[in-house]
Amino acid sequence: MRGLTLCDDRHSVTLLDNTKEFGLVFERHLPEGTRLPSHPIRRGTRVQLRSEVGDRTGVALQVNGNMTTLRWDDGEETEVETDRLIAVCTFGDPIYPGLRTVGKIQRGGNKPFHTVINAENYHALRALRLPLSGQVDVMYLDPPYNSGARDWTYNNDYVDSTDAYRHSKWLSFMEKRLRLARPLLRKDAVMVVTIDEHEVSRLGVLLDQLFPEADITLVTIVINTKGVTRAGVPRFSRVEEYAYFCFFGNAGIYSIGDDLLTGESSEKESLDTEASETVQSSDTSSDSDEPMERTGPGWRKLLRSGDDPRRIDRKNMFYPIWINPKTRRIVRVGEPLLPVTKPPSFEPDEDQNLPVWPIRGNVSEGRWGVGADTLRSLVERGFVRIGRYQPKRKTWGVSYLTEQIVSDIDAGKYDVSDPDPVTGVVQVWHKEGEAAQSERKIKTVWFRKRHNAGVGGTTLVSELVGDDRPFSFPKSVFAVRDTIAILTRDKTDAVVLDFFGGSGTTTHAVAMLNQEDGGTRRSILVTNNEVDSEEQVWLRESGIFPGDPDWETRGIFYRATKPRLEAAFTGKRHDGTTIPAHLKNFDGSLMLNGLEENIEFFELEYLDRNTVSHGRAFEAIAPLLWMLAGSTGERISEPNSSFALPEGGRYGVLFNASHYKAFAKALDDREDVTHAFVVTDSHAQFQQIAAELPAQVKVSMLYEDYLRNFEFNTGGSLF
Repeated sequence: MRGLTLCDDRHSVTLLDNTKEFGLVFERHLPEGTRLPSHPIRRGTRVQLRSEVGDRTGVALQVNGNMTTLRWDDGEETEVETDRLIAVCTFGDPIYPGLRTVGKIQRGGNKPFHTVINAENYHALRALRLPLSGQVDVMYLDPPYNSGARDWTYNNDYVDSTDAYRHSKWLSFMEKRLRLARPLLRKDAVMVVTIDEHEVSRLGVLLDQLFPEADITLVTIVINTKGVTRAGVPRFSRVEEYAYFCFFGNAGIYSIGDDLLTGESSEKESLDTEASETVQSSDTSSDSDEPMERTGPGWRKLLRSGDDPRRIDRKNMFYPIWINPKTRRIVRVGEPLLPVTKPPSFEPDEDQNLPVWPIRGNVSEGRWGVGADTLRSLVERGFVRIGRYQPKRKTWGVSYLTEQIVSDIDAGKYDVSDPDPVTGVVQVWHKEGEAAQSERKIKTVWFRKRHNAGVGGTTLVSELVGDDRPFSFPKSVFAVRDTIAILTRDKTDAVVLDFFGGSGTTTHAVAMLNQEDGGTRRSILVTNNEVDSEEQVWLRESGIFPGDPDWETRGIFYRATKPRLEAAFTGKRHDGTTIPAHLKNFDGSLMLNGLEENIEFFELEYLDRNTVSHGRAFEAIAPLLWMLAGSTGERISEPNSSFALPEGGRYGVLFNASHYKAFAKALDDREDVTHAFVVTDSHAQFQQIAAELPAQVKVSMLYEDYLRNFEFNTGGSLF
């Protein structure tokens, strides 16, 4: 048999490289589109029947009053009432977006506005190319988890576990959006993507393939200590979800004085669980109304676990600890009980003090983790504490501070209280301040009470909105707050984008963090107005369809996102009632006082190209120009006969080219202005005017630059 030459080998590799794709392979050609409820039906508009579910579409050939002649994709032509139709857009079709304001709250003085947009996020990302290209410091994304529970839609229909292509659809869905999102990030930025076990592996490979330049770390976050188990199936009880942190350039994390894993446990948490082999934090439900307390080091249980845990393994570590059962104060530490065959007595002494023995969870004889002499010295300093009585073991939980922690205390790394006059036990906290924070390295597993998704998410949103369940499975606002904090502690003017906005948790968290440190972080949040799958069924049966007011008011944006954030910013629900007084922010302040921030709500509009080119859509384009200049100050909402240069804003618009000299002179006195927009159809005139404007001002041509930016299929340049 003839052997392969080097040339043959190279040829084979080339053929293989051209025909095989390594890594994550999925159907990228799967189509995707979205409905446009507010878009008018005109000749050439692609449409669907509002009453239908799925991806069947047609094109309007002629519109006469309330009758439209259609040609369906299969070639069939028919005439349909226009009000039975809804416009649709296949991704890749050119669109020209604008924003229509639907509400505003201004309580933050001259701070930049947070922006919330009701839109399909693919199109919103296209729109945000204009104001946010290369400007985003942090992306926090909580996409649908593709659990099979009809939690997301593809081509206007819910995807469930019966869909054989649901994994490919999800990957295609995610890839499109992540590719669009990448150019919005700064050189040194972080993208965070949360997920659960259903797609965690596929998402990790997808991120590796899309962003090979990123340093990617997977963090595990405990969100429900009670756990979730699949009904009827003997499987593990899931308590966690995951977050991929994708670091670009030199971006990193900042210490916040909490490693998010160790040291938070209160006395009750650590001691009530001593009966188990490991100490775990308790469920969060009883502590949700307390302000966030200072954290301290973890107290290790004294009962030995792991290697050599039995009495016979270390005979000198089986000794009694005598306590006053009423005060839980340690009275004395006894001597080892020898020989090892001698049984312990559980009887009280003459003062009714009780002995605590190292009895294991299976009621066998164990041993303590340190010797009697060492324990005596720890007791003397208040470094040993007694927990709850365990009837099964006829003993009490005991925990102590380890040698390393004691050494750190002696080195001044912790704050220590005086011994409690009743128990004789001290409290220990991590030191506050910059030096102490730098010593707390954040772990890749997070376990904090406040991250509980039930209390900090579902319950909180319900209480803010006044609805039993306006949104399913929101994140804990404190988990998101901690994430943003570790990424922006020293960048308090950061821009944070979330285009899987859901109930608005990210904006709530950013505003809460601003209140704590006086920051001016700006969030941009995109959420659609999807209606719950079960609710869709009875709405359709009732003759209510997408685009109808009764349908739209039941969507996420109007039922959850907007009312939740209005309540968080003002302290009042949409019905005028005050939110419950027990709800508190991370710093312990009352949520009913609201947040002193600015926020505006928008809906994405789909504009006609000719209308834009003739300058008749400036009001819809205006918010994008304002966002490009930082979302601060007064917005230029309508054109005038000369130019506009609002006080407090960072941009100006020259509407009439003949006034360019006055415009240039006004800009000379405004060092805070960063952008200028010139309305003209003449390239030569634009170049002449741009040359007259201050060098530090970035100049763009309206409306050609806008139109070119949104000619999606041609890959037009950005402003």
